[in-house]
Amino acid sequence: MSLPQILLIFQVVFGIGLVIFVHEAGHYLAARWCGARVEVFSLGFGPRLFGWRRGDTLFQVAVVPLGGYVKVAGEYMEGPSRTPEPGSLGTLNVPQRFLYYSGGVVMNVIFALVVLPLVMFAGPPALEPVVGSPSPGTPAWRAGIPPGSRVVSVNGTEIVDFEHLVTV
Repeated sequence: MSLPQILLIFQVVFGIGLVIFVHEAGHYLAARWCGARVEVFSLGFGPRLFGWRRGDTLFQVAVVPLGGYVKVAGEYMEGPSRTPEPGSLGTLNVPQRFLYYSGGVVMNVIFALVVLPLVMFAGPPALEPVVGSPSPGTPAWRAGIPPGSRVVSVNGTEIVDFEHLVTV
């Protein structure tokens, strides 16, 4: 596997990880805003690779990088007691629970609305409209265009990049 292929794999993993992080951050922020206690914020599933505790929350990175989760107190009622404790999911009203469960999707939409214009502004990389070595018999060869010449216009139409040159 070549270095560019390895770099591409890292870019894909980073991109997916960023989308997962933003999604889970949406759940986390919604839960905190509603007053729920977050027990775990995890990027990945399975056994923990590393993590740290801040307040009541364990932030961790786990072995399987195919998602993540946010565990709120009382989300999975355990034991015989069904009485919700303060700061648990069961103490939130219906709009607050709706906000918690939809927080990830809302955050993904906000992220897309911020990032998409930036990506579109940057644009895809473009090839400069520069002539290589013209093949004998081609119009460029017959016109005597030397290699390395930049095409500025064709029949009065300005040429921006190589792709534009082909469509004119």
